[in-house]
Amino acid sequence: MYCLIDKNARIHDNNVQNGTIYLQGSDKMNLDLYGKIYDNVSSRSTAGIWLANNFSGKTVTMYDGAEITGNTSTQAGGEFVGSVIVTCGTFKMVGGEISDNYAAYIGNNSETYSKYLSAGVAVWRGGHFEMDGGAIKNNKSMGIGGGVLYRAEDYGNNQVSRVHLNNGEISNNLMQMTVSSDENNGFDFEGGKSNDISLDNVSLTNND
Repeated sequence: MYCLIDKNARIHDNNVQNGTIYLQGSDKMNLDLYGKIYDNVSSRSTAGIWLANNFSGKTVTMYDGAEITGNTSTQAGGEFVGSVIVTCGTFKMVGGEISDNYAAYIGNNSETYSKYLSAGVAVWRGGHFEMDGGAIKNNKSMGIGGGVLYRAEDYGNNQVSRVHLNNGEISNNLMQMTVSSDENNGFDFEGGKSNDISLDNVSLTNND
């Protein structure tokens, strides 16, 4: 299966669960993104793109001029959150921007679950993220991932999640922000700490 979201395409102002764009299946899937995904709101997982669990073979490539921006992703359970979630697939960022996105946890046990929030890109369960250009910037999260959140974990497919950062910009992202509801049933984000890359479930050794 092949899908092209061309440069004049606009996907915006949707209220969704599990992704404005959700990819899952056992056959080979390729999506090329040149257009813009913006101002979407999700009540679970991601308001952007999710390369979902269970099957490998999915590839999304993001090109110059593409944007994933202004999206708000929330979670009330224990799953990861990100404007892009990469599990059991490959997300290639050749160009474009992932910027000004927000991630918040709205359920109980927030101290346990809210850490798994990335306002930018979340990579786990055997997902692969390759960055060769573009920018991930000005994203804000209630959890530990402002820009890129990586968790070393497979999903029964013998492929550990992987991140290759070859080129591009990751900057001005914030984590551990204080989140409150605003008068329009949205969220206000305050405070926070600078965070562009977070690692989870990893051991760093022999660093002489």
